[in-house]
Amino acid sequence: MKRFMLLGVFAVFFIGCTITFDTGDNNTSKNPDLVVTITSPTNYSVFLTNGFLITGTVTGGEVKIASVFVKIAGGSYTAVVGTSNLTASTAQVWNYVASGVATGWNLITVKAVDMMGNTSVEKTCNIYIGSGGTTRPTLSITSPTNSTYYEIPDNPTVSLIGMVQDDGALDYVYVRWGASAVGAYTGINNTHLISPSVAKAWTNVFDISLYSGGVKMMHAYAKDLSAMHSLTNSVMVYLLDEDEPNNAYGIEDLIPSDGTWFYARTGAAADVDWFRFNVPTTGFYIMLTTNASMGTELDTCMVLYDKNGTTILDQNDDLGGGVTYSWLNHNFLTTGDYYLSIARYDTNGIGDYAVVVYKP
Repeated sequence: MKRFMLLGVFAVFFIGCTITFDTGDNNTSKNPDLVVTITSPTNYSVFLTNGFLITGTVTGGEVKIASVFVKIAGGSYTAVVGTSNLTASTAQVWNYVASGVATGWNLITVKAVDMMGNTSVEKTCNIYIGSGGTTRPTLSITSPTNSTYYEIPDNPTVSLIGMVQDDGALDYVYVRWGASAVGAYTGINNTHLISPSVAKAWTNVFDISLYSGGVKMMHAYAKDLSAMHSLTNSVMVYLLDEDEPNNAYGIEDLIPSDGTWFYARTGAAADVDWFRFNVPTTGFYIMLTTNASMGTELDTCMVLYDKNGTTILDQNDDLGGGVTYSWLNHNFLTTGDYYLSIARYDTNGIGDYAVVVYKP
């Protein structure tokens, strides 16, 4: 009797019970182990042919893989041969040969689908198909012109601007700052893989804020995907440490007194440059001007003033022996700030010079 009662209870529990089977709804949360990867090519790879190999891995957990699919650019998904009915409890390698891919940038998209209809998260990779052409690129520098002056305090950057042209795609326009064209160059990002069938502009901004004054050189060349180089172009510029206007007491430039050269220029007739420097310890200090080896040599006249900028302590026109630069060796009895004024000897000309102050 008890047996029949128990069977009745079980019957009650099963009456009205609905059993469903999950067939998948393209939701990766139904199979979080479904993962596809792209191992090759790496992002932003460049190919000189439109035929290349795409490889990756696929993992599906306990559910078999229906297929790995690959889509290139705006095309449709294509099933990867050998990935159907694949047991992928551990990562399995897949390969796909891409061909007929259009020249230029192409986005590769990969996904996996398992036997339950779940879809993995898509993985993407950008690749470039192009040719470097058959002739070497041509490059020119349009700005700045040779012998352009820049005051470093007012111009912390210098823009090197030019044009480039090639019959194929460029690797980069490469630039360098330095006395010689020989050395390490840096590629300009916005020139990578451009296809200038006509001449196109390029720009690179050099940070000169940490440089000292004097003659400086900038160099540039272009290289295409065929590894052909343009000729190297160079331009010479003059950097000045001074900050105009500095032609009077109260608006003077501060210069070091540790032996560091300071590059300056009288930029107009009757221009007088004023400088302030510090004497940290008493004794003799040398103040000297010399040729800056820039645009125009200047025959200087130097005047040393006391701490108030009005009383002349010493002055010099020519160093002597036919040297038209100035030289002072003054004994400072007290520490503090002192002043120099430097001009052309007749105050009626322009030119470049370098000045230094130091304790011998």
